[in-house]
Amino acid sequence: MAAGEKAAEQLAGAVQPFAHPLIDDHRAAGRRLVLATTTPDDMVRPLADRLGFDDVVATRYGVDGDGRYDGTIDGEFVWGRGKLRAVRDWAERHRVAL
Repeated sequence: MAAGEKAAEQLAGAVQPFAHPLIDDHRAAGRRLVLATTTPDDMVRPLADRLGFDDVVATRYGVDGDGRYDGTIDGEFVWGRGKLRAVRDWAERHRVAL
């Protein structure tokens, strides 16, 4: 959504100086970079893309036929044990050993 893109513009500049060396280190070690967050996927994915992450594990909010949030969650809330399950599920689907 547009809000995620707009926020990514501002946030990427704030975290990039600190994140860039860490991202480079992980890339050099051959690791995939996955951001796991409670934040809605469509709000955080633009930032993850700008920072060079390979994928995002995030809460997905339900949308109606017009593409508007409908007050539901699509899947499980990615927080606490739900985040653990979501990360384990992602790792299993992508054949990544945790």
